[in-house]
Amino acid sequence: MAANIKQNADNAAQTEKIARQSSQDAEASGAAVDGAVGAMRTIAEKISIVQESRGRPTCWR
Repeated sequence: MAANIKQNADNAAQTEKIARQSSQDAEASGAAVDGAVGAMRTIAEKISIVQESRGRPTCWR
């Protein structure tokens, strides 16, 4: 019985360690997604600027 209790405690500790690591990995993934979304917004803004400028008449065309 004592061996079963120790095994259960060891399993619980291992499960907690895995859960903590999973949480950290999820946070890191969220930060990466935030960065990617920010980059996509920047790209979209620059594309919009280029598209707007293509529609404007200029003296050097």
